[in-house]
Amino acid sequence: MKYSYIILLFAMLSFGFQSPSEVPMSNRVANYDIQVRLDTEQKKLFAHTKLVWKNPSTDTVRDLQFHLYYNAFKNSESTFFKERGMSAIFEEELKAECAWSWVDIQKMTDEEGNDLTTQMKYIQPDDNNGFDQTVLQVLLVQPVLPHQTIEIDYDWEAKIPKAMIRTGYNKDFYFMAQWFPKVGVYEPAGMRYAKKGGWNCHQYHSSGEYYSDFGNYKVEMTVPDNFVIGASGTMPHSPKNNNDHTKTWTFEVDDVIDFAWGASPHFVEQTMDWEGVQIRLLTYPEHVHFKERYFSILPKALDYMEAHFGKYPYPSLTVIA
Repeated sequence: MKYSYIILLFAMLSFGFQSPSEVPMSNRVANYDIQVRLDTEQKKLFAHTKLVWKNPSTDTVRDLQFHLYYNAFKNSESTFFKERGMSAIFEEELKAECAWSWVDIQKMTDEEGNDLTTQMKYIQPDDNNGFDQTVLQVLLVQPVLPHQTIEIDYDWEAKIPKAMIRTGYNKDFYFMAQWFPKVGVYEPAGMRYAKKGGWNCHQYHSSGEYYSDFGNYKVEMTVPDNFVIGASGTMPHSPKNNNDHTKTWTFEVDDVIDFAWGASPHFVEQTMDWEGVQIRLLTYPEHVHFKERYFSILPKALDYMEAHFGKYPYPSLTVIA
């Protein structure tokens, strides 16, 4: 099997690494602390998330809206499937039930202990498609006052799709992007000529790009102990060995708009340092001999980006090839 497509997928991670600066590079609106366990037998994720969200406006915000991207693959009538004609493209996979996917928040509470689970409902702000469950609205018991924060805890699980649209698994390789329930963007009045503030939290469409606020992430991923992980950010310590034949990897990253990761038992790790940036290369064994090519091209790419856009602001870069 060829894995050349993996390089393109992980190009997104070049913006996902921790800043060495003590001065925040962003307003840090959406901040996540996630503990997730990968079940390779069931192809599922089991997780807990603490979200600290800051109201960026002068409005009193009475609800939160979340993207549940995996629900785009929950049924053949989702807006994503209908727009792209995915049922025809993945007909065989759908018959085998390996392409279906979903994400489900099982319990949600606020910092005061209020149960918000019964306050959750799916909404379809773009097309009123009742079969689409990619946006979740949560009515808050305690509204968020202007420029104040709220802490939300939620337990959730997800079924991972077979690799197809920027995410999923292929045998024992896992690429996790748009994989967790992610809060939308609350835009204050005046942004893009809006007369009043409101949520920008669209359904998952076949054409478009992901839109998120900047924030800090701490993500602990528990996987089988023979797996190696590549992810956004840096590792504050070595992976922890557990007593159930699993290993927990921790990554931290500040001032980014997303967090993605990949895992496989076949990754071979090679590293180099370039002007204070640690470059981490993860390849399958048959690609190890390409090391010099990658370590020649990557510094040139960073030089080009610095010359045209500015200095790379993070201390590490991970590439999976």
